Amino acid sequence: MTLIPEWELRAAHARLEQEKAARATSVTPVPVGILPVVAATVEPEEIVYAAMRRKGQRELCIDCGHERGDHHMRPEGHYLDGKWLYYCVTAHCTARFWKNQQSNECHCLDFRAALTEVPEFTRPAVDDWTLCAACSHPRLRHCTRRKVTKALSYSDWKGLEIHGQPVPCSHTLPDVKPYACDSSACAQVIGEGDDEHYCDCKKFISPFLKKRSPAKKPATPRATRAELARRAAIVIELVTENSALTVAELAEASERSPAWVRSTLKKAGIVLGGE
Repeated sequence: MTLIPEWELRAAHARLEQEKAARATSVTPVPVGILPVVAATVEPEEIVYAAMRRKGQRELCIDCGHERGDHHMRPEGHYLDGKWLYYCVTAHCTARFWKNQQSNECHCLDFRAALTEVPEFTRPAVDDWTLCAACSHPRLRHCTRRKVTKALSYSDWKGLEIHGQPVPCSHTLPDVKPYACDSSACAQVIGEGDDEHYCDCKKFISPFLKKRSPAKKPATPRATRAELARRAAIVIELVTENSALTVAELAEASERSPAWVRSTLKKAGIVLGGE
């Protein structure tokens, strides 16, 4: 009886285990001692980016891989040695990364979350000193519409505040009763003496709002065959009664275009006297 060498037994056992794994994963078995070469699978970029996608400030930029919070999504002041240089106007990246044993700046010029996004200039955010587009008074001089869910009290102030101090406005009630501002009206005092009054602006309008595109006119619904036949009968009847009518007059009467009137008359074999 010939004994099987230990190395051959181990090799046979390894082949058996490899064949089991191959059947489970539908991968062609390879000889023992040779590492299998796995072909890389390339997924579409959109799928990869969708897998990387996060929401909010942690959303990743597809150009540099850094988070949205690392980009200047609003114009911000840039300084050098404590001196102001400029305001940035693109959502550039401010993150730093370690490479070649040193800290490097990211050179991404604009945040993009998808390949279809087109870079745009950033728009400033409204702050206390932003001037109203309607009255040119700063935002801090305008009220803020408050939501009232419980009884008003002095401890839970719902009126206008400037730098933490209550300021009277057009919503102020007599006898210093607790009140809540229900609009963003301007509280800037204008005039002197008997002419003193609050600004007439009833709503703060941001100067950074985008202009709305003009509303598109609704498309005229296409006339049905029955409707076209009815209008064609009107045209033919009018021509029969008065052959002196022009194409323009027939088009106005039938509420159709002159080309449609000519086509209708041609199909009916009618020729106008003026044509």
